[in-house]
Amino acid sequence: MRLTRILATAGASLALAATLTGPAAAEGPSLRGACPDRGNEASIYGAWARWDVNCNQDGTVSVTGELQDTAADGECAQADAVNPANNHHQYVNANGWGQAVAINFNLGQGNIGELRIRTINC
Repeated sequence: MRLTRILATAGASLALAATLTGPAAAEGPSLRGACPDRGNEASIYGAWARWDVNCNQDGTVSVTGELQDTAADGECAQADAVNPANNHHQYVNANGWGQAVAINFNLGQGNIGELRIRTINC
């Protein structure tokens, strides 16, 4: 029972801190697709993205699409892509409410692209 009270108190303190300091940065799930994987879309508070995973003729995988910052909250939207075969990362930021930027990543040799969207301090 003591542990339950401690956790409840800690949870209430964290909730109060979040209320006093404003929204915390949000992170969406990592979404993986083997090419061709078209029409992907994800949304979290402050960020929206749509993208395709493409296999190129030279054996590389690319991720193309659009990222948008969707909240006037002082945070920026970020799309981070990785090729799990070689751990090659690329990212792009949309720096301000309403800004949309292109996602255009070449992730090297492979056929799988993984993308995650999040909000970050900017």
